[in-house]
Amino acid sequence: KVVFVEVIALDGDVLLSEEITFEDDGISLLDLIDEAIDLDYQMSEYGAFISGIGGFYPREHGFTWNYWFSLYVDDEMSMTGLDQVELRDGIKISFIESTMLDEVDLWVDDMIIAFIDAHLEDYLNETSFEINVGLAYHHLSQFNSTYAPMNELLSTPFRPSAETLSSIYQNIILDRIYSENLDTHKALIEAENVDNVYSAITQLIGLMMTSSTSNKIDSLVSTLTSTTPEYMDADYAGMLLQALSFEALENQTGVATKIEDMLTYIASNITDEGMVAYGNANASSTAQVILGLVSQGLNPRGEAYTIEGVDLIEALKTFQIDEAFKYTLANNDADLAFSTPQAFAALVMYKIYRDSFSNPAVSLYHLE
Repeated sequence: KVVFVEVIALDGDVLLSEEITFEDDGISLLDLIDEAIDLDYQMSEYGAFISGIGGFYPREHGFTWNYWFSLYVDDEMSMTGLDQVELRDGIKISFIESTMLDEVDLWVDDMIIAFIDAHLEDYLNETSFEINVGLAYHHLSQFNSTYAPMNELLSTPFRPSAETLSSIYQNIILDRIYSENLDTHKALIEAENVDNVYSAITQLIGLMMTSSTSNKIDSLVSTLTSTTPEYMDADYAGMLLQALSFEALENQTGVATKIEDMLTYIASNITDEGMVAYGNANASSTAQVILGLVSQGLNPRGEAYTIEGVDLIEALKTFQIDEAFKYTLANNDADLAFSTPQAFAALVMYKIYRDSFSNPAVSLYHLE
């Protein structure tokens, strides 16, 4: 007598196919398969919940509930646990990887993996440290420990000389990721003087990441909440939402109003091709807005950010080219300098927002 057992991946690939012979000795189907193949399962009041079969587990096992194995008996979904299925000759048991994620959310997960495999080393190495990629990967490795922590992935990251605001800012990010002393770069960023809103955003984020108590924080917040750049665009709105997302700033005068202003601006400038800047929808602006929204605990796939049935994550998907992103839909080549690292960061932070309980606010710049 025989039982047929198979494990099928989400894409339809057969991971395992076994024929198990048995005698009529009173053994249960659950125990028979467990002895022959090795099941990882837990018993509950609802029956046996199968986590793994023969060393195969669904994607993200132990970190999210996005994927699981559904039980099929003779090619029909079982309404009971495996422990309640009667053993009989010729029965076919299938464990089929399943998900409730839609096509777009599946793409998010696949694209993150594809980028890491194809490009991660191009952005994080001993001669280059791209901030968006570095921060996003750090968050991902903390969220899912199957990804190597940053200090194992890259033990000696590239550090620019701390001579300008942007280089001081990058050093602060590295200090935080690598849990190094902040004092030197904290003092340097506190001493900086800025003359435009973009630099003000950079300095404010740097000060907040060092837990500074500098009175410049109040001045920067005042400037950012009372000033609009000469050319207002979606990139600025997304960046400002991130800068104002620190919990310590939420009660500052003008912050809540400015956040609402930026959200109104974004909602008024969404197209079904993504966020527009300089006359064209583009991946970079769309990614910045996604980062801004999740930093405020808002869903970029929500109704408020959906135009003609296309949400911002779907819009970002249209810019994909291989394992990267192009700047505009009209471009034929990937934009590896700006759109690709920003889009990767947007996908990672959206995924963490999506997969975390109660969908909390998540930001590249909020580090434990």
